[in-house]
Amino acid sequence: MENLKSRFSFLGILLCTSLGLGCSDLTTNTTTPPAAAPSSSPAPTPSTAITDPNQSTGNTVVVLGASFTDPIGSLSLVPVNPPRLATTNVQTTHSDASVRSFGNRLYVVNKLGQDNIQIVDPAKNFSVVLQCSVGKGTNPQQIMVVSPTKAYVTLYQPEDNSSSILTVDDLLIVDPSATSCNSFITRVIDLTPLAAADGEPLARASEMVLIGKKLFVALQDLPKNLAMAPNQAGKIAVIDTDTDIISSSIPLSGRDPIAMTYSSSSGLIYVADADYFDLTSSFGGIEVVDPTNLKSLGLMIDDFTLGGAPGDIESSGSKGYVTVGVLDSRSGKYTTKVTSFNLDPTIAPNLSDVYKGQGYIQDMAIDPNGKLVIGDRDPLINGLLFIDTQTGNVVDGPISTGPS
Repeated sequence: MENLKSRFSFLGILLCTSLGLGCSDLTTNTTTPPAAAPSSSPAPTPSTAITDPNQSTGNTVVVLGASFTDPIGSLSLVPVNPPRLATTNVQTTHSDASVRSFGNRLYVVNKLGQDNIQIVDPAKNFSVVLQCSVGKGTNPQQIMVVSPTKAYVTLYQPEDNSSSILTVDDLLIVDPSATSCNSFITRVIDLTPLAAADGEPLARASEMVLIGKKLFVALQDLPKNLAMAPNQAGKIAVIDTDTDIISSSIPLSGRDPIAMTYSSSSGLIYVADADYFDLTSSFGGIEVVDPTNLKSLGLMIDDFTLGGAPGDIESSGSKGYVTVGVLDSRSGKYTTKVTSFNLDPTIAPNLSDVYKGQGYIQDMAIDPNGKLVIGDRDPLINGLLFIDTQTGNVVDGPISTGPS
């Protein structure tokens, strides 16, 4: 069992207001370990507070985790405030998944290999109230719920759909209130016209942010062979959520946009351009997008300056936070650090390493108290950590949400 514990991965973190309305996703990917007995800490009671869907607010951390060798993932709960006792394995998911919350429900996007949307109701003992396919092989990436009856789902590989009974495309519009899967998908949107005319016009839709009635969808525009490096700049599709038409397209300076965050403080979108994790290119780093004037302001920090490839990105107040993957060329060891930066692109970024992990950090969040919440997969630490962003000190953790 100790070996299983050391392999348990923290792949997704979500902050929720008592698992209530408006809890925001903070990127993801999942798998569940064998069921463990819940702790004595009571499960939070659902509430109805409405918050910005792009920001993390609330009093509960929802963790998606997995063993590296297990094809199943699990959801666990940790209170934001002490005592932070985990309630583990409240529901199982796919081993590669992402999660959001809206209303009193959790929405799990089970990615390649399961290719479905799983709706979990905390008020019903975290039971699955609906689970619908979005097409076998389509690799869904994220869900953005805009109302009780409407949500958007990005598909990374809709061209690989092998479900003959489903018609899908890069962006799906679904009805979360559907009582059966027959009425779940209501409309599809083709985003390939925005991809480069390079013989392989594949949008590769991934992350989304919602600002008012505009949905911003990151398009990676990668080749059919995903093992190849990107050869086109990324794009952002802008969707009018009233009409569901593509109202605009924003060309990016960087390539392979893998994460985005919107700051209501600066009024800007920040994009993590991974560019195949190639520090020798000039297309990776943190890019700034003006959602009002619908244009990119260019890379504010390149990946060479970051010291590695950007991953998850979040914002809080005047600061941004990005996970940075660092490869030691001598040992071949890959580690992850979390670096803070000024959100104002007109001043010096003032980079500061807030936390240096010894493993791979997939996801993070900023809690309402300003603490950085990360899932560290370092076998020697392996747990959920709460970190003071001012000092870099771990104030709580590691908190295990895996097998006991």
